[in-house]
Amino acid sequence: MQALQRLTQANEKVMRRMLDEFSRNLEAEAGALTEVVEALDWLRLQEVLHRLQGIARLIDAEPLLRALAEVDACCQLGDEQRLLVEGKELHCEIARLATAIARCRENSSEI
Repeated sequence: MQALQRLTQANEKVMRRMLDEFSRNLEAEAGALTEVVEALDWLRLQEVLHRLQGIARLIDAEPLLRALAEVDACCQLGDEQRLLVEGKELHCEIARLATAIARCRENSSEI
């Protein structure tokens, strides 16, 4: 979350608002991810990945960026079987980030 501190100039109120927004966005995108992977909707999947990449880049969430890259590779190859595996891993990374954000929101000393 150091990237977020730099981005907000360590303004706790602004960081809390951004964390709230990231939390809502992650929840929405996790739901969208489930839908598009199940439907094998490659175009919408690219859109979901793009939005998640934006969040991940803003806060330097490297594990999430790696998981996103793996799912993106599945899209480029049209690899349905691999997408199912990598999609689950991406969901795990989203959950890990959501947990980290929740901890930060609960304990402002971590922000």
